Amino acid sequence: MEHEKLGHEPTLSHMFMTCYSKKDGTPANALVGEKIEQMKMLHASGASSDNGNDAYYKVIGNGKYGRVNLYGLGVKAADVNGTVPSRKASHHAALQLQARNEELQKELNELRSIVRENRMQGNPSDSSNALTPNNHVQASTSVTQSPIEAGMDVVLMSITNPSEKVALGKVCSVDPSTEVGDEELGPNWCEVTIQVPIVWEERLIRSYGSFKIMGDATGASIAWPLSLLLVDHGEDQF
Repeated sequence: MEHEKLGHEPTLSHMFMTCYSKKDGTPANALVGEKIEQMKMLHASGASSDNGNDAYYKVIGNGKYGRVNLYGLGVKAADVNGTVPSRKASHHAALQLQARNEELQKELNELRSIVRENRMQGNPSDSSNALTPNNHVQASTSVTQSPIEAGMDVVLMSITNPSEKVALGKVCSVDPSTEVGDEELGPNWCEVTIQVPIVWEERLIRSYGSFKIMGDATGASIAWPLSLLLVDHGEDQF
């Protein structure tokens, strides 16, 4: 009933004032009145937490272990506050989150380093040296003899494994001033529309809103380094 009136779960302070007050709102007795005034003073001074339970415990004290004061028999703390994990479980979860955060930070730093290197390259054709030996001759020949231009069908190579084909697309622009996702391409980058993702989970070098992986960007335009493009001559690229 109190929950419906307040629009939220009543605090222990509110429950105490309601249960130990008369219909006209006056305290049931002098001792109750004293306790209520102490709770109100704690609330007014900001010395208690916002949930209202802190003031109650400071004035009345903690109840028996496993029980919640003023909620009747059979009501446990977990029923009111939800399941509280043990200290060991909380510590383990914190360690897992920290380890995952370190992994993500390392991955982010690696991607930033790769992007920085690609932006600093002066000649797109020279960047073919970054490819593996097995793919070096093909990539160098494709990029050198057929410079990447707008309208070309291309094969996108992986940022982490330059010998792996990750998507088929069409070049929209090679103008460094072209903006993709509110960011200029910059030198040695181009705008590509993804037509067929080959490696769906390949991470995009620059993410755009909800687009994080190659599969997300199907049919959309993304920025991709010229050094990681091969001209698609219509052969089977899979």
